[in-house]
Amino acid sequence: MRPGPSLKDLLGPVKVGVQVRVTRGRQTLAENLPASNARLEYASDRVVPGRLTYDLPASWAPAHPLAPANNYGQRSEVTISFETGGRVYETPLGQFIHESWGPVSGDTFTVEALDLMQIPECDPMVWPSSPPEGATLISEMQRLATLRLPVKSDLYRDPIIQRGSQWGTSRTEAIRDLAASQGVEYGVKADGCLHVWKPDNAGLKPAAYYTGKDLLVEAPATGFARRPNRFLAVGKKDKEEWVAWADRAGFPFDKDYGVITQREEISAPEAYKDVQAAANKAMRESMGALKKRSLGIVPDPRLEAGDVIGISTPAGEEIVGRVVAYSLPLGGEEPMRVDLEEFTW
Repeated sequence: MRPGPSLKDLLGPVKVGVQVRVTRGRQTLAENLPASNARLEYASDRVVPGRLTYDLPASWAPAHPLAPANNYGQRSEVTISFETGGRVYETPLGQFIHESWGPVSGDTFTVEALDLMQIPECDPMVWPSSPPEGATLISEMQRLATLRLPVKSDLYRDPIIQRGSQWGTSRTEAIRDLAASQGVEYGVKADGCLHVWKPDNAGLKPAAYYTGKDLLVEAPATGFARRPNRFLAVGKKDKEEWVAWADRAGFPFDKDYGVITQREEISAPEAYKDVQAAANKAMRESMGALKKRSLGIVPDPRLEAGDVIGISTPAGEEIVGRVVAYSLPLGGEEPMRVDLEEFTW
């Protein structure tokens, strides 16, 4: 979670503000823009997951390439502030590359900006490639991300990547596949760097807890689409190749359900047990979340994708799930939408 006010602070009278600073390279083009209707959206199933939008007065409409609202390399650096109980909390939300602006409608126009995964997304590789000799997870992440998006490691160790791994020309898809093969997660943080970390699922302890008595507005349930019930993992070391399977055959995933197979390619396994562990992990993660929840909560700027949170609904349900998407209004007037994968194990 990001730093910010406690849940107790969010329950009281709160004054919310948003500060937008626009830069281009090392140059600051404008500070404290008169932004309104600002919103940060994040969806973990997109290769460029973060999207920022805000409105500006029509007088700010760009008239030249270096205008703050233009999209010639301009970035918005956004901070949300909460004033409550005589204290002010500031939560940096990150940097976003301007993608588009306009149209001017009446007195305002809209600026759209994307998170910094847009840097590698807009710069595909010339040819498909493999990791160079001696590449590690972090060095390969940096090669794929380009030097314009610094990579920071939050790992205890940096494993060697086998040269047998192969990527297409999309840098963002290669980053996603590399992370999946190593069982790590990644994301651009408020410091403008691409962070790589090992997920901590110990006990699935919620980082925050919301109840219908205070911060929870609504929590309707919906099911997932059909999902795999057979999991295949493959990996090799030198000339030795390993194949491992994990199956969920019990009801309701029995023979009458059919067969849907998910394939995982594991980079740099040391032994067969690593490949089998990857197949088992894929099964646990896929089968562990059988319902989705789209929650409405009081805006909480600390929440990030990947956070595990707990919910107590007015109907008496106790829910634990992982945040996979959210829509955060930066003015504080509307509820924050949070999409969860609900754990059932």
